[in-house]
Amino acid sequence: MLVALLGFSFMAILAVGSYYDQPITQIFGYNVSDGHCQLEIQGIGQHCFGDFTLPMNFINEPNLWSNYYSPTGFIPHFISNELKKLIGHRPTLLIYLTLLLFSLLTPAHYVYRRRESKNQSLLPFLLIGVTSVPVIFTLDRGNSVGFVVPWLLIFATRLRKNPDWVVTASIIASAAIRPQFALLGIGLIALGQIKQFVYSVLGSISINLLPFFIITSSPVKNIKMWLTGLTGFATDGRNGPGITGGQYPVVLSFAKAMFNFLNIVKFYNYAEKMLSNASMLSVVCLIFSCVVVFICRKQMTPMIAVVIALILPTIIPPMTFGYYSVFVLVIAARIMTLNGVKSQAHQFETCTTKSHTSWLWLLTLATAFSLAPLPFAEEVGRNSIPLELFGLVWSSVLFGSLLLLIIKFMSSEKVANLLTHEQN
Repeated sequence: MLVALLGFSFMAILAVGSYYDQPITQIFGYNVSDGHCQLEIQGIGQHCFGDFTLPMNFINEPNLWSNYYSPTGFIPHFISNELKKLIGHRPTLLIYLTLLLFSLLTPAHYVYRRRESKNQSLLPFLLIGVTSVPVIFTLDRGNSVGFVVPWLLIFATRLRKNPDWVVTASIIASAAIRPQFALLGIGLIALGQIKQFVYSVLGSISINLLPFFIITSSPVKNIKMWLTGLTGFATDGRNGPGITGGQYPVVLSFAKAMFNFLNIVKFYNYAEKMLSNASMLSVVCLIFSCVVVFICRKQMTPMIAVVIALILPTIIPPMTFGYYSVFVLVIAARIMTLNGVKSQAHQFETCTTKSHTSWLWLLTLATAFSLAPLPFAEEVGRNSIPLELFGLVWSSVLFGSLLLLIIKFMSSEKVANLLTHEQN
């Protein structure tokens, strides 16, 4: 499926790029001329890779901790800032982008190592590598969230009924890059590992806050400043009044997904309310997910737990941009290392059910739809239609996963016996 979509996408890219005279990278990322650097000495062509340049500018500001990056989140930019002093901006940018690309390609490398046949050895590096939308978007922006991918891969491949300490460590490492990845701990709740979940939460909090006490002179003041900047960004992205109703740049959150859905069904007044109540929607979605996961944990499988845990850090914060789609690379790697949908269902179920098989097809289609660089946009100057629908698609996968758990819970022997007893 992905191979066919990839071939079709490249034919479409040729047509869209020439017929509509639209920069292709702008369909899958940000404006080519993002204006965050001095193009003559720092940019590559007309592009600045803004999320590489902006954090280094933050480092030189007196109110550094008013931004949304934690001390550990700044590490790639601290290193880049020092390296820039030695070898210059452009060589540092190229080294940074190379390391970022290596991180983004770890799922493809995992698939390559796990495949029995080496006849199509380069295929994973194309399908879930350099031609996939999450890789293109993250590289185009130069955003350091790409460095979380190896940790997400470790989490997804090691999470099981009795996970080891490596899973907890991968959650903490992910949260060090972006705090919302502490939500991966829900995967531990899903498998009944409450003690490890507590360790992951405490570790995530510690790794984000302890550096303030080590490298700053006013840790409490700086922590308050950082939390203000972080919550402001998480609410509206620019410390403004609310999430914009515009579609560029694309926002992947659950609130924006509901906004898009209500616009599609022409409930425009209700759609606007989704954006003004984005934080409340996120809290409701998170609480509902946690409750279902906890109640249905005995019906949980590792694959369902992985999918739910990977989706939440992207759709729960009200403001998440396109580079947070990188979790799809990890899900794709898990799917591609199995022999097919039916064998995957059999691997995690003693008896394959229609509902489970339907869920697996939904997951596979959502993954293919999100990875393929389909260049079709509703208007020139906007992101692609698959990117604009990304939040809606993966919100559907999340609720489909929760629905599957509820169905399995209701059809479990104990619940069936209880319902039979009440009827009698």
